[in-house]
Formats: sequence, structure tokens, C-alpha cells
Amino acid sequence: MLPIQYFGWIIIALALLRLKNKAYLKDKWRLAFSMFTGLYSLGELFAYYNIHNFINFCYLLSAASFLIPFLKFDFDKKLDIEKIGDTALILGVGIIVLTS
Repeated sequence: MLPIQYFGWIIIALALLRLKNKAYLKDKWRLAFSMFTGLYSLGELFAYYNIHNFINFCYLLSAASFLIPFLKFDFDKKLDIEKIGDTALILGVGIIVLTS
């Protein structure tokens, strides 16, 4: 399995490319990154409070969230996807700040 740091460096590189308008992230990728942030930070929160039952499960789901862009979904309801992605991202950032 790949170390989690590789995912972090890839996300940082994509953010820098997006800042320079060299990369375009579709809705599926935005959802995947948001879900990764939310689930990974949720795993960190469980680790912070020593709830060992859910730590590996959250890490596994966060790694699996990078499969979202490759799945066949009907993305006609764009508003729901944006709400889910924004909620996961805000939740992830809130948990990161909470555990820092």
C-alpha cells in the first residue's frame, strides 16, 4: 500500500497547478478530494480520542475515495454533489483545526 504522504504531495501539487490554471478539476475530482479530506481527518479525530474501532475504517474509506472519479455515476444533480463535497471539506478542515 502507498504511504499516505504520497497522496498529500499529489494533492498539494494539484492545488498549485490549479492555482496557476494549469489543471482543471472536474466535479468528480473535487468530490473525491473533499471526501478524502473529510474521511482522513475523521480518522485522525478517532485516533486523537483513541477510538480504535473506526480508525482503520476511516483511513480505508479515505483511500477508496480516490476511486470516485473512475466510477460511473449520474452527476445530473450537481447541486447535491456540491453540497456533499463542501460539507466534507468543511468537516475535514474543522476536524484538522480541532486536533491541532
